[in-house]
Amino acid sequence: MSQHKRVVIIGSGSAGISALREVRRETEDFLIVNAGDWGTTCAARGCMPSKVMIEAANAYHRRHDFEAFGIGGADGLSIDIPALMERVRRMRDGFTRSPRSIPDSLWVARWNNGKGL
Repeated sequence: MSQHKRVVIIGSGSAGISALREVRRETEDFLIVNAGDWGTTCAARGCMPSKVMIEAANAYHRRHDFEAFGIGGADGLSIDIPALMERVRRMRDGFTRSPRSIPDSLWVARWNNGKGL
């Protein structure tokens, strides 16, 4: 099967999504070739979720400085790992919500313009 398109975008990472935004200003005659996540892998399972965990670890570590600020009770603090992981997943879902919605929005836009798929 052969398709002829004015623009072909390879991948839907940060650069691909940026390219898509620019291409759509000029034409709807495009094709996106993508085998992975929509949006950057960093947001889905890379550095962004890990940074949420690192920030939690840093917050917990700061308990060692509490006494200097007149705050007591640091010895009684603990980490609820399931709650932390739920926060990581919630934030990850927020990071990726917009890119994941792009395929649906493209389908709706093309359907509404009478172009089909």
